[in-house]
Order: sequence, then C-alpha cells, then structure tokens
Amino acid sequence: MHPNSAILSLNRAMDCLAVPHGVNEGLIERLLEPLERAGNGTSNLYWLSLARLTELTLLCAGHYADNCECCAAGDLLLNPRRIEARRRPDGKPFIKKRHGRLRDEKALTQAGPLPKAALHQVTCLVATPALLPMLHDRLADSGFFGAGYIEEIAARMVRIADTLRFLAAYPVDSNEDLYRRLQWADAGERDFVQRHLCCFTRDHFDRFGRRVEAQAVHHRQRARAGQRVGRFRPGMTPNAIAMETP
Repeated sequence: MHPNSAILSLNRAMDCLAVPHGVNEGLIERLLEPLERAGNGTSNLYWLSLARLTELTLLCAGHYADNCECCAAGDLLLNPRRIEARRRPDGKPFIKKRHGRLRDEKALTQAGPLPKAALHQVTCLVATPALLPMLHDRLADSGFFGAGYIEEIAARMVRIADTLRFLAAYPVDSNEDLYRRLQWADAGERDFVQRHLCCFTRDHFDRFGRRVEAQAVHHRQRARAGQRVGRFRPGMTPNAIAMETP
C-alpha cells in the first residue's frame, strides 16, 4: 500500500471513532503504529496526521481528567509506558511495573526486603515515555508547526494536570461522586467547578482531518497534472511552507 493511502486509511478510521468515550491509550498506540510505518517525516500528510493523533490523545486525557480517572489521565500525561531498571553493581536489568513502588519489585526483593536507603543503587531509564509528552516533542521538533500551536498543546497538558489537582482537592474520588456533589451544589459552585474542568472540544481534531483530506486531493491533482508534489524538509522557512496552526 502506498504510504499516503495508509495515512488516509488511518484518518478515515479516526473519523469513525466514538471520541472521546471509545478512545484509550491502547487504541492510540495501535493507531500510531501504521502512521510510523507509513511516514518518513517529510510528508505533509504525515505531520498533519500526527497532529490529529495528538489532538485525539488530548481529548482522551481531558475526558479522563474531567471524570476523575486520575490513573488513566496520568498514564497519558506523565507516567512512562516502559521503564527499564537495574540494581547496581551487577543486577540484571528488568522492566519496572508501570503502577507500583520501585522497592516492591520482585527483581529487587528476591534476596529479601529492599531497605529504603538502598534505592539509590537502582538505576532507572525511561525507555518509552508517556504519549502526550512524546507527541508534543515530536511536533515541536518537526519545524512544521507554528510556535502558537505548540504552546497551545502544552497549555492543554497543563490544564489536564490542573484539573486533576483541583478534583483531588475538591475533593471527589469518582465521576459518580462528582455528579452527586454537583446535584446538590448551587449555580455558583457548579460554575466554579466547570471552570476548572478541561471540557476540550474536538474542533482541532476535526479540522486536522479535513486538512488531511484536502492535502490528499491536492497531491492527486498535481500528480495527474504531472507536477511534482511539494515535500516538507526540516529547515524550510515559513515562506516555503505555511507553518500549520489549527
């Protein structure tokens, strides 16, 4: 399959998703895999699709945060997907469990309980970062997007963290608990809570989808006319290619 065809198929698959309720980290990772196979970092379609996938991840994380799913939101926002660890000087490397304390790892406690003071002997390496910081950095380093859009992604990541902190301090433990409290709250309190939630919309997600389709049509038209389709190259100036902002 031609790389552009694979990218278009991916975007049409995203069109069919129930956003955000039908989205989770595993699904986002599965969507990322064919995009990485199809793209080489020089295609406009690749970068627009990666931005759309970033928007999907933000929608998912914001939805988790608004519904008090702290662990799921934290996994997308901060918690590395894979951490490699080993105990010096001659311990074998192992994969740390994503959720749980380092000192509870079986690989460290086979010879007996690990004293807290011995944790300095353990070296940890983030092998696979969380999705949102990884996607943010990829887009920021691409040179394809304007600084304003990159800053907006970062601001929404901060918003997710702020929402998690707010709901922890409110305090509520679950979506059901939040719903019950808001049922008894007056209008002022409900408005106060609403202002501290993410409440992200899918505008950017949909807009990037339309841009991918429009770019694909443009490529086909130029190909039929026998014209070379422009490709993005790192270092190109804004005059050579428009810096993308939603």
